[in-house]
Amino acid sequence: MPIHARDQVSYISVYLLLGPLVWVVARSIVLEDFNKGQYTAASLLAFLAILSGWTKARQSCRRTEIDAQGKQVTIHSVSPLFSPIQHRYPLEQFGSVRSYITLGRFPQNLVELVTQSGGEALLVAAFSPRGGAPTFWSMPTETENVKAMRLRQTISDQCGLVDQGFLSPRMVGALIKD
Repeated sequence: MPIHARDQVSYISVYLLLGPLVWVVARSIVLEDFNKGQYTAASLLAFLAILSGWTKARQSCRRTEIDAQGKQVTIHSVSPLFSPIQHRYPLEQFGSVRSYITLGRFPQNLVELVTQSGGEALLVAAFSPRGGAPTFWSMPTETENVKAMRLRQTISDQCGLVDQGFLSPRMVGALIKD
């Protein structure tokens, strides 16, 4: 039975853009004053909300299928116009699986298949880490998402790959293009 993984996508940026848009439009309707500045602000916020929603919709369409029987890894994604794209990789190309949290203000918990040589990795799925950074200047807490841990262990068990476990927060290394 194949292993299926999907990115955990947050739509918070879309909601943060829609809030001010609704405020600008509602205020203009109530005050019966829709001037050029408010029209420009509403247009810009609407454009950014649509662009953000489109990007998040594309991200949510990306999924990974790992078939241990067929010895194949398939990445399903979509083009900018939402036509389906598939990339296939032989499972023998990979030697281990790992999970880590990226650095930065908006960290992600990435699960990757690492090549036999160890030089490159293929992103399997991205999750929101458990915990987070208490302040802007502090590092995120080193807590692995439970779904990421289960996915990493399942891949290791079913595919016979070495489980490198959860690594400390780090920069994203060389990735195989999908």
